[in-house]
Amino acid sequence: MIILNEIQVFRPGFKYPSISITGDKCWLQCSYCRGRFLKTMIYVDNPNDLKDFVERMYNNINGFLLSGGFNKDGYLPIEDYLIVLSEIKEKYDLSISVHPGLMNSNLIERLSEIGIDVIDYELITDEYVIRYLKNLVKTPRDFIEIYERYIESGFKAVVPHIPIGLGKVDWVYDVIDYLTTTKQDNVVFLIAMDSDPAIWRDSLNILRIARNKLNNLISLGCMRPFEYKRRYDKLIINNYLVDRIVNPIREVISKGNYIVYETCCSLPNSLLNRPGMVSNQLFY
Repeated sequence: MIILNEIQVFRPGFKYPSISITGDKCWLQCSYCRGRFLKTMIYVDNPNDLKDFVERMYNNINGFLLSGGFNKDGYLPIEDYLIVLSEIKEKYDLSISVHPGLMNSNLIERLSEIGIDVIDYELITDEYVIRYLKNLVKTPRDFIEIYERYIESGFKAVVPHIPIGLGKVDWVYDVIDYLTTTKQDNVVFLIAMDSDPAIWRDSLNILRIARNKLNNLISLGCMRPFEYKRRYDKLIINNYLVDRIVNPIREVISKGNYIVYETCCSLPNSLLNRPGMVSNQLFY
């Protein structure tokens, strides 16, 4: 169990933009998204667009998340972007996160060779969620085996993201038990945007159990409904249920002197010391 002296606050915003390489198109059409979250991302139409964006914005960003819709095999169709990503990593001192999905071994190895810093991996082990909400012909074992493949491939950080509110909550407890057997620096919990508020109380127990069982950072990520923030952010912060929290509700965080990192909560501490990571405000 790790408890930091002070909760770390993250506000990625414009300094760590999310970029979609597929626009709002997604081949899976998961029932809880259907591409709507992709519409909030910056769209690059091709590798040159990505290169041009980084060249224009380099002095104003700390890095970026590369994401987009997944293909029918459940991964981000990133193949055409590999050369440009390699060039960006060689030329610019930026952190790069990728939301990759269920990639094969060759693609995982290629991302590692390029020097991608962070893998944001959605770890789901419920057959109903996988088959009927995500529309994937995959198994919980597939998700676990590919997660372990990422871990073994030498990235600075492989960060499992666990969404609460998809299907029943039982499987989330199983994932926590599984993560006691693996080594990771950080686990990010998300609250599904359309989840039943009755499940929100369960999330507090989930965070407590994760805090007690896991020897890594616990983060509450950017995806959670505003009403959830209004009800629970203060309780979560005051009880140190997490080490990191993204975009907490203003009236809660403004009452304390919290350092605000203008980047993604998945980044390891080793990457938070770069110039420009810390906001010039203690709170916002």
